[in-house]
Amino acid sequence: KISLILIPPSFSIGIKPLARLFFKRPNFDSPWRRFGIRPDFWNFGDNVKEWLGKRNRQVKARHFETLACRTLGTTLYAEDLEKYYEIGKEIVVYEDIPDLVKKIHYYLEHPEERETIAQAGYERTIRDHTVEKRLEAIFKTVGIEA
Repeated sequence: KISLILIPPSFSIGIKPLARLFFKRPNFDSPWRRFGIRPDFWNFGDNVKEWLGKRNRQVKARHFETLACRTLGTTLYAEDLEKYYEIGKEIVVYEDIPDLVKKIHYYLEHPEERETIAQAGYERTIRDHTVEKRLEAIFKTVGIEA
């Protein structure tokens, strides 16, 4: 009846992500290639920006896949989501876990509204967001006519 579209950001803390602040993979022709890593201390500031930049939520394929199943999709807001779906009419956005729980209870108690949003999300997906349409848009952007 209700699907959760979870979009955790790829931001993480651990040995590998922290090591990437100081080291990178070497280029194919680099003398560091035999070690598998090369020092990258001089780009520490840029590496930190890149690491912190991974905190952004993004529209993923699962947004389209979930709504194509004619179910009510609920998700955290992702950058540019409104370019693809009308929030509140084709997809439901929650702010945090308490808000999610509140919205789940609401839509379980209001099945007609839930079904209306699910159907609208499905119709929009089939009309505008099939794999073929997404690939056509990508090819058009890079200047290739399909």
